[in-house]
Formats: sequence, C-alpha cells, structure tokens
Amino acid sequence: MVYFCTLLAIYGIGTISRFKIKNEKQQELVEILLLFPLFALCAFRAISVGNDTYTYYYGFSRIGNYSSLFSVIRGSRYEVGYAILTYCLNKLNFSFISFQVITSLFIYFSFFRFFKKYSTNYSFSCFIFLSLRYAMSTMNVIRMWIAIAILLYAIPFVQQRKLRKFLLCVIISSCFHSTALVFAILYPAVKLQINRKTILYTITISTIILLAGKPLFQRITSIIGRYSGYLNSIYFNFDSNIAIYLTLAINFSLFILIYLSMNKTVKNKMEIPTNNISIEKLCVTCGLLVTAFSIIGLGNTIMDRISVYYGFIFTISIPLSLLHIKNHHNRVLLNIGIIIALITQFLVVMILRPGWNGVTPYLFYWQQ
Repeated sequence: MVYFCTLLAIYGIGTISRFKIKNEKQQELVEILLLFPLFALCAFRAISVGNDTYTYYYGFSRIGNYSSLFSVIRGSRYEVGYAILTYCLNKLNFSFISFQVITSLFIYFSFFRFFKKYSTNYSFSCFIFLSLRYAMSTMNVIRMWIAIAILLYAIPFVQQRKLRKFLLCVIISSCFHSTALVFAILYPAVKLQINRKTILYTITISTIILLAGKPLFQRITSIIGRYSGYLNSIYFNFDSNIAIYLTLAINFSLFILIYLSMNKTVKNKMEIPTNNISIEKLCVTCGLLVTAFSIIGLGNTIMDRISVYYGFIFTISIPLSLLHIKNHHNRVLLNIGIIIALITQFLVVMILRPGWNGVTPYLFYWQQ
C-alpha cells in the first residue's frame, strides 16, 4: 500500500503545481517517468498479486501444453485473441513474467499515447487512473485491460464517425475479452442529446435492469456462452461490497461535474455544422454510460467491471472539465476538492476492503 500512496502523493502534487517543461522532448520524458512506476508494478508483480493472476499463470502454463494452435483455439476457454497470444509466447519460450511485461507494456504504452493526445493535465490523469483503482485492476483482469487498451485506438474513429474502423477495433478487442462488445454502444450514443430528461430515463432503465437481476444475466450468459460459472459465485454477493456503492457514488458525482461544466460547450459545438464529435460530447456520453453500468453493477460486480470500458474516460474528462470553469479561484478549489475526495475513497476502500483487487500486500516476483 506504501507504493500506491506514495505515487498518489506525487501525482497529486504534480496536478496542483501543473509543472510543465517547455522543451517537448524533456516533457515527454517526464510523462514517461510518471507512468513508468505503474507499468513496473503491473509488469513485475508476483503471481500472488491480483485476484486473477494465479489463474492466468495456470492458464498460461496449460496453453503451452497444447500441441497446435488449432487445438488451442478449439480447446481453450479463453477468447481466441488471448489464446493465440498466450500460445505464441509459450512456443517462443517466454516465461509468465515475460508475458506480464509484454502485456503491461502494451497497456501502459496505449494509455501513455491516450493521455498525451487528450489529457490537459498529465499528472492529474495519472492520479485519477490510480485513485479510481484502474491501475490495480490492470494487475488483476489482464484480458479486459488488453481489450481496453485496444479500444483506446477506437476513440478517434468515434469522433471522426468512421464506423468500419471503429467496429474493427471493437471486434479485435472482443477477441481478448468478449465484454468489450459493449463499447459498440458508444458510437450511436454520442449522437444523443444529453439533458436532464435523458439522464432521468437512463437512470430509470438502469434501475429496472438492476431489479431484473440474476435472471436477466442468466439469459445473457446463455446467449453468449460465457461467464455462466459466475452466477453462483461471489460476483452476485453484493450485500457487503461497500466499494461498489462507493464506486457508484463517485462515478455519478464525477458525471454530474462533467455534465454541468461541459454541457454548454457541447451545445455550442453541436450548433456548428460538422460530422465530427467533440471530445466534450464524448466525455459527457461516457460519463452517463458509466453511471448506467454502475447502477446495474449494484446487482453483480460483473456489470460493475463493464463500467470500466467507459470509466477510463474519466482520466481525461475530469481535467478537461476543470478547464471549462472560468473562475480561477473556483477551479483551484474544485481541483483540490476532487483530489481530497478521490484520496479519501481510495483509502476507505483499501482499509475496509483491502482484498478488493488482491494487490496488497504487494510483492515483486523476485520477492516471492
């Protein structure tokens, strides 16, 4: 926990100071160094770190025993893209630690590019990525984060309304985690006019789906043929999952902040005749979808995980929303308030639910 708290402090200080170097290459080096510790913690972790890491370790070893790539595709329970990647690395005599390094490098390189392109405050984006426990999640659900990393490359295609390229990214990402298909909702959703009525309708529909609960999830799993084993597992035991309720509260609060600060800009840009989607409209839409899946996620943590497919946009939308607050004094106070609130919820989850992602106590692979 010391590693994570230290990084939070560094990112928090960097956020408030808005330290920036004029030399572009030096600035890029600083940005790499800021994200590198999260990459290192993910890449060089012991197999005891992360609730699912040992399962992936066992699966990596098992896939290496298959006689051919065809048999892997037919016999593995994993999605085809992940199965092929694992099999090829096995045949090239890569160890599981090497596998972790390669997948972590792809995930964090993709986020480095994403932050560099869209973030208005790089340190703040890193801070949000860690405080919302996304960094910890990368040490847990590897396939899902590979899928999310691929989806980062689909964002420009949503803005430019290039449907084929967008769908190609979604399909490739679903080859690593089937649930990535839910990201396809974003393409038509960004065309919706988001107002109070839209928000109310979304919350109502999400609540109805939540009340439908387990029977609805049974129907979905029977259609896609995956995740049926979760139905009687802890993923539907949410009575004591404080973190889920806290996540919903945080996600909804952040969405309201983004909506209130950006909505005027979104309306003004919509009046300009263009096919392109503004980054503000994308951020507001993703915030609404995060809220919807977080509400549904109160019934099972599978849906709460799915909210992350849209939640990662918070890493750029929150810094951007602050820029839309004209009063400098109010902007600084809100910035500090967000930092304090996110640190508080981070510590609450780490203290009350230390095993949420299974990353504490943290050990490097050479310490095990």
